[in-house]
This record gives sequence, C-alpha cells and structure tokens, in this order.
Amino acid sequence: MIRINIHSRSSIFLVVAGISASALFFVLGVFVGNVIPGPDLFSADTLSSWVTAVATVVITVLTFILAIETWRLRAAQTEQIADLRRESIQPNVSLALNSSPASIHFMDAKVTNNGKGIARNIRFTFLNRDGSPATIDSQPIIKTFKRLAMIDRGIESLGVGQELSSFVFSFLELSSEIGRDVFSPYLNVMINYEDVEGRIYTNSFAVDFVQYKGISRLGGSPLESISSEIKTFRQAFEKVSSSNRRLGIDVYSALDRKAEAEELQALMDHQRRPQE
Repeated sequence: MIRINIHSRSSIFLVVAGISASALFFVLGVFVGNVIPGPDLFSADTLSSWVTAVATVVITVLTFILAIETWRLRAAQTEQIADLRRESIQPNVSLALNSSPASIHFMDAKVTNNGKGIARNIRFTFLNRDGSPATIDSQPIIKTFKRLAMIDRGIESLGVGQELSSFVFSFLELSSEIGRDVFSPYLNVMINYEDVEGRIYTNSFAVDFVQYKGISRLGGSPLESISSEIKTFRQAFEKVSSSNRRLGIDVYSALDRKAEAEELQALMDHQRRPQE
C-alpha cells in the first residue's frame, strides 16, 4: 500500500498559505503594473492568460493537497475500524495461582480468558529468571505443574469468561517433591495463544514462592461452615431414612387443641373457687 506522509496539519496550512499568497502577490503585481504609468510589457490578453494560468495552478495544487488529506483521513479511519474489530475478538488468557477454599496449604492453578474473544491453541512455556527456557533439572517445580494436562499439552479452546481450575500442589508435600525449600522456587510462564483469525498473542505469569512465606489465615469460610452443617444434617437424615426406625412425631389437630384449651380453662376455674 502506498503511503504519503504529511508531518502535520500546520505544514499543510503553510503550504496552502504560501501558494495563495504567491498567487495574490502576482495578481497585485500585475494590477499595480498596469496602473503605474510606463511602457506596457504585456498586452491585456497576455495578462489575462497569465492570471488564468496561475489560478489554474493554484487550484490544481489545492485540489492535490485536499486529495492527499482526504486519503490520509480515510486510511486513518480504516485503520481505526480494523483496530476496533481486532479488539472485539481479542482474547486475554491469564494464569493464576490461588489458595484452595479447602485449606490455605492447597494451591489451585486457574487459567482464565478475560478477553472479548475465543482463545485457541493455548500453550505454556516455562522460563528461567533471565528469560531462557527452563528445564525440570533447573526448576523442579515445573514437574508439579506438568502433571496437569492443560499445562503440559495446552488448551485447544477457551471461551469468553471461561476458566479451567485444578489443584496443583500442597505446600505440606511440596518439599518432598522438589527436594528443596518450598519457598525457594521461582515460576515464570509464557502463555501463547491465538484469536479466531489466527493472530498470535503473548502473556506472562511470574511468581516468586517466597511471597507465600508467613501467610496464615484465621477461622474458616462461612460457606465451609454451612456446608459442614448441611453434611451433618444429611448424614443424620440418611441414617433415619435408611433404617426401620420411626420418628417420634406428635401431630395435633384442631379438636386436640380445643380439648386442651377446655381442660386448661376448667383447671383455672377450679383453682379460683373458694375452698369449701
């Protein structure tokens, strides 16, 4: 595509102003030359031809400049529309490492698409601190993550707002798996993915495990407490429903309530009578 670069609108204005001023000075010069007494260098027809020629050149230059400016604005508008279209289908895949609701010692790996389009061919590459490719020998923590198929083999497709989450490791068992201090690893992951039109995007996830050192949590989640209570109730109800035990339930009807009220009223009347 041919592109014509114009530095700024001020330069265009200066060019137009210069051309217009030159044409104006030429016409004024011709007019002044005809008014001042002296020998006539040009005839009337010659002067008219020169003025027409200069006006034609000025109009041609202005038309050319206007065409260039219109072309430039049209190209900018087309590029802006293309950018808006790309943004409307652009995915944004991220990897997060969060503590599990079950316990703060259990960690879940969560892959999420927070973009506006579908992400395809998601692949994960592990790097060292300096950006070079990492191996299991240099980063034993990689082996723990590669046990997940979505990390090892990648994800073929991830919809808008969709996420994949899975338990990945426990701090209580991580020391025996990597053979070193659980807070020593440094994880650096490069995420490569594509949109529906095949454009490639790159994102990164880095975490230094030392940031988890000293983290603690008091109490439990209210949802966990509710879940535990419901589980206890379900177990108690299953024992009753699965056996031949009968539930001791007293059922009262309207007649029973009326009879009970009459007995209570008779007892109160008896207590109010004077002792004979």
